[in-house]
Amino acid sequence: MKKLSLALLTCLCSSLSAGEFGFGVDGTATKLKGDFTYRGSKIDLKDDLMISKWKTQVVPKIFYKTGSHEVFVSYEALKFKGEGVLSRSIEFNNKIYTASDNIKSELSTKWGILGYRYHLKSYEKLQFDFGLDIHVINFKSKLETSMVDEAHDITAGLPTLNFGIMYNIDESVQMGASINGMPFGKYGHFVEYDAKAKMDIKAISGLSTHLGFKSKNISLHKDEDEEAKLSWNGMYAGFEYSF
Repeated sequence: MKKLSLALLTCLCSSLSAGEFGFGVDGTATKLKGDFTYRGSKIDLKDDLMISKWKTQVVPKIFYKTGSHEVFVSYEALKFKGEGVLSRSIEFNNKIYTASDNIKSELSTKWGILGYRYHLKSYEKLQFDFGLDIHVINFKSKLETSMVDEAHDITAGLPTLNFGIMYNIDESVQMGASINGMPFGKYGHFVEYDAKAKMDIKAISGLSTHLGFKSKNISLHKDEDEEAKLSWNGMYAGFEYSF
C-alpha cells in the first residue's frame, strides 16, 4: 500500500512539474444595466435607482497548464451605488418606497470561477478551445430611505460551457473571441461574450499582455415576484505570467 501511494505521489508530482503554473491580473471598467423584481414592482437600475456610473476593479487569476489542458481560478467583486430622488413609488421585498423620497441604493456581486479549458492543436493559424466553468455568484441588493431600509442577499452556483477561437496573426500576436453560457429553460439563461487581442512579450519568457471587451448577461425568472435581467459590460486590460 505504501509503495502504491508513493508511486501515485511520484506520478502526480512528475505530471505537475511537466506543466506551467501562472498568474494574471486584469484591470476592468464595467457598467451594470438592467432591471429586477423582488417581491414587488419591476425596478430599473438607471431610471429608479440612479445606478449608471462605470466601476473599476482589479481581477486576479491563477492557472495551471499542461499539454492541451488548463485549469484556472478567478475572482471579481463589484459594488454599484446610486443616490437621488425617486420619480415614482416602487415596491421591494414587500416594502413601499414612496415617490419624491431620497433613496440610496447598492447592488454588489462577488463572482468566483473555477474553469477548465482544452486547447486543440492549431489548424494553420486557428486555435479552438472548449471548456467547462463553475461559477459561484453572490448578489446583494439594498435600498434605503429615511423610512425604509431593506436588503436581499442570494448565493448560487452556475455551471457553463465555453467555446473559443483564436487567430494567430504572427508568432507573438493573437486575436480571438469566446462565448460562455448555459440555458435554464423556462427559468432564463446566462451568456457571456468576450473578444480580445493578446501579445507575447518576447523579452520576458512567459509574459503576455492583453486587452478586450466582455459582456455578461443574466436573465432569471422564478415567478412574477422574482426575476431579473442584468448585464455587466466593459473593457479590460491586463497581463499573464507563467513559469
